[in-house]
Formats: sequence, C-alpha cells, structure tokens
Amino acid sequence: MKYYAQLYDFLATSGLTVIEIARRHSAALIYTVGGLHAPSPASPPRIFVAATTASLTRQVTRSGFEVQHGLSMIRGFNGIILGYAKAAKIRGIGLYGELANPNVPQYVVAKNIITTLEKLTYRKFGDTSILDAMADGQL
Repeated sequence: MKYYAQLYDFLATSGLTVIEIARRHSAALIYTVGGLHAPSPASPPRIFVAATTASLTRQVTRSGFEVQHGLSMIRGFNGIILGYAKAAKIRGIGLYGELANPNVPQYVVAKNIITTLEKLTYRKFGDTSILDAMADGQL
C-alpha cells in the first residue's frame, strides 16, 4: 500500500510540473497519449479520444474521432495530466489506443496514435514505416 501512495505522490508532483511548464509557455492545449487495455481490440486497434471540455469533445466528435466515455478508463499519469489541465483551464486531449496485452510492444497502435495526432494537429511527424516493419516482424 505504501508503494502506491509513493507512486501517486510522484505522479501528482510530476503532473503539477507539466502544468507549470505548460503555463510558463502559454500552452493552450495539452495532448496525452497512452494505451487502453481492451480484452478484444478491433482490427486494426481503435484510437479513443478523451477531452477536458464538452466543447472540445464535440469538436473531436464532429471531426470523426471516437470519444471515450467513462470515468474509470483513464488512469495513471495521463489521467492526472488531463485532470490538472482541466483544473488549470488548459484544454486537454488524450489519445488512447486499444491494447490486447499492455506488456507487449504494440507497433500498430503506436502508428495509429501518431496518425491520429497528425490529423488533430494538422502536422506530419515523419516516416512511420519502421513501425509497420516492426509490426510485421521484419526488424
């Protein structure tokens, strides 16, 4: 039990540091990315989006992204960051890829998250073909 209390304290302190840095640089929007354990993920694995405000949720929904509903789904550092962002009046979006087994590298999910982030930000982050090769077991 003591371990979890220490871990929570560390995450909470780290989360506040991220928000302080975001404020210092006048960030208007924070993105988090992570995995969402799903016993039977779709093929290809889906990417869910969570947002800190109702208007931001409507915006990503209108853009065709699948919104994750449910209070218990976002845990750990991603949840802390989005919670602190909301409290600090900084908009936040979380991207979560379905994972069948979170203990195994998920190259397709990683690529799907990058692709989704590119669509949301209207920016290209570079060549992701290495993730395809890793998913196919070629590397």
